[in-house]
Amino acid sequence: MQNFEGGGTIIVGEQNVRNVRLYVWRSGLKLEIMGMKKRGSSMFAIVKKALDLKGNKIKVLQGLNKAIVEMERTMGFKEEEIERKQAQEDAWVQRWEKKAR
Repeated sequence: MQNFEGGGTIIVGEQNVRNVRLYVWRSGLKLEIMGMKKRGSSMFAIVKKALDLKGNKIKVLQGLNKAIVEMERTMGFKEEEIERKQAQEDAWVQRWEKKAR
């Protein structure tokens, strides 16, 4: 990543772009779960196809979260930080599972 004085960031490198894409997909899928719509293919369909996942939106989000954890471990993130962020994601999923019932 390159940061600039006036603000802004550029993601440099193919692997870094792939890593950031996972976070973008997660944000998009969460917005879709909350009811937001977009033109073209749904984020659900994009993630499901790209990661070869099966199930409903919540199950696909959980699979995406697992892929993010794997990526963060590969990148050398601290285990405590990974677990803390995963606990937040799990709590978010549980809230939306309750609302769906």
